[in-house]
Amino acid sequence: PRIRNHTTGERPLVVHGCGGNGRWFLADVYRELSLLEHHGIEESDLAEYDYAGLVPPGEQVKDEHWVGLAPWDWTFFNFYRVRGEALMAERESDLDNAANVQVGDSIWLQAHTGCYIDVEGEAVAARWKDRGDWQSFFIERLSGDGPVRSGDVIFLRGHTGAHVDVKDGIARARWEDYGEWQGLVIESEMAGCIRSGDTVFLRSHTGCH
Repeated sequence: PRIRNHTTGERPLVVHGCGGNGRWFLADVYRELSLLEHHGIEESDLAEYDYAGLVPPGEQVKDEHWVGLAPWDWTFFNFYRVRGEALMAERESDLDNAANVQVGDSIWLQAHTGCYIDVEGEAVAARWKDRGDWQSFFIERLSGDGPVRSGDVIFLRGHTGAHVDVKDGIARARWEDYGEWQGLVIESEMAGCIRSGDTVFLRSHTGCH
């Protein structure tokens, strides 16, 4: 039903959209429902009004109307690009160095379950929300000291002194070697320095995370 203004008695036609593309999509839906005809509105009644869609209200959007226009996700892409540039500038700022993870730091790795990765014997798991010795890892790198950056090959040394290794899809902590099995590429959605609290992904020599 149309909304009625209790003060003036007018019943305006209210159309809810969700941004440019949402309006264009809804325009097609309303056209197929013959919404204007249902409310007795002629296209000529709307001719004097501006419209944000690709075509005037009531007209079908066709493929040729999209020619020369940016893809539908262009605005989202630009948002993430600008956001990324801002975060990168923040990460590279000298004022932010205190938050950077450094080679040799003791860290805790929290899984999506909220539990922290731990080492018991040779087994590597994520079982509890404790941040104790079993959950702590020293982050190491062969290429020297300094901040850890996305894309670096790192080694995680558990409280047992052994590094986490991956073989046949299983993570364990068995040896103190700095070999291919122990090397993990640390990745984040942002390039640059890894900071405390970042969401990171660890890619093993198998190519799997």
